[in-house]
Amino acid sequence: MFAGLRAGFTAAVALGLAGCEVEVDDAAVADDLWAAIQGHEAWSQPPGWEGIVASNSHTQFVRVFQNDVAEGWDGTPPAPYGTMMVKEGYNDQDGADLVGYTVMWKLEGYNEDQGDWFWAELYPDGSYDFGDVGAVQTCIACHAASAHDYSMAIGSLPDGA
Repeated sequence: MFAGLRAGFTAAVALGLAGCEVEVDDAAVADDLWAAIQGHEAWSQPPGWEGIVASNSHTQFVRVFQNDVAEGWDGTPPAPYGTMMVKEGYNDQDGADLVGYTVMWKLEGYNEDQGDWFWAELYPDGSYDFGDVGAVQTCIACHAASAHDYSMAIGSLPDGA
């Protein structure tokens, strides 16, 4: 399915697609996500989001990156499966004080009722608090207002990010 995903998640998705009720190990997927975003600084930034921009959500300043799957997406729903967005959060405009990462990853069969997005709020070392990975309701509630399949970066410009 996606390079780097654990066999347990792949099997769970396969069972889910076969109509079986399964529970995905969000912690295992979060570990895979952390591995997948290593080196994200080499990914492109969505048009209009270049550099560090002011933010009125998450942290005072953010820098957003998109993987190669997201790069070709124009924001018209649905986003392609495999799309990944990484938002670095900073307390300063220079990017010296990293607070953490907010990540959204579109995984087929993960959470169909909310667009199949896996959400994560990660500390700079990749750790997280209970409830900050998976189908995070605070992320879903805010991003559901987007006309771009839950994305606030693709197809839109920073407006307080």
